[in-house]
Amino acid sequence: MTGQSAVLALVAALGATAVGAQERNPTDRSLAASLVAVSMPSPAGPAWMIGDSTKSAGATRFDVAWGQGVRGSYGSRHETIVLGLRGETVERDSAGTRASAGYAGVRVGLRAADPAGLGQLSALELYAGGRSQVLPHASVRPDAGLDAVVGWGGFGEDTRASFALRVPIEIAAGAHGTRVSVFAAPTMAWGYIRMRECEDLGPGDNCGDLHVQLAWGQTRYILSGGISAAVERIGLAASAGVQRLVAPGEVARLWVGVSIAPRH
Repeated sequence: MTGQSAVLALVAALGATAVGAQERNPTDRSLAASLVAVSMPSPAGPAWMIGDSTKSAGATRFDVAWGQGVRGSYGSRHETIVLGLRGETVERDSAGTRASAGYAGVRVGLRAADPAGLGQLSALELYAGGRSQVLPHASVRPDAGLDAVVGWGGFGEDTRASFALRVPIEIAAGAHGTRVSVFAAPTMAWGYIRMRECEDLGPGDNCGDLHVQLAWGQTRYILSGGISAAVERIGLAASAGVQRLVAPGEVARLWVGVSIAPRH
């Protein structure tokens, strides 16, 4: 009986672990399914190399990236292919020493691990932001900015919206027609955003006439960083990085990507 009791206890413990893994926080489940935790727009920063004049210039950037968790977990197993399109505008001063940029883009995620689901839409992301060079006269020029990101993840399963504020920081150096940069992008995110029914409890209850209100989950942080190298003449860049949603049970995700921004 003692041996049977031990086996039954072990089976019960394993079952409880599996159930507990599936019952993770809804915010974490929502953000892990969104693109904000899979990869960054590649490369990290706007194309400072667009054009050689001191006038403003623009470009359209096409991205493709692939991301996967560094090890299996209940929330980060899926391989994802990310396709992106972004418009950029770079402004320079009359001396050609200062630059700032504005940009907006869209990215879609496609499931890649399961051959049966290959090409199936898994997530969508819209983002916009701005960047400015911090030390315009330095040979190695850092830049920093702010992105606002709205996304939806978990299509076909449990679709939820998410919102994030991303703070991209990049240190870039160029020589002989190439540009190499190291970047980071600490991010504050909110997941599990949805409309839910509510009761009218009087002033201040945020329940409208339709008895629905906007609800969202807890605040989460995402740490990310990587490197990027670009060939300025053709606007081709390759990037690699790692991201991690700071939450119990989540793992770091490796991603690689390439982009091209043909000159106008």
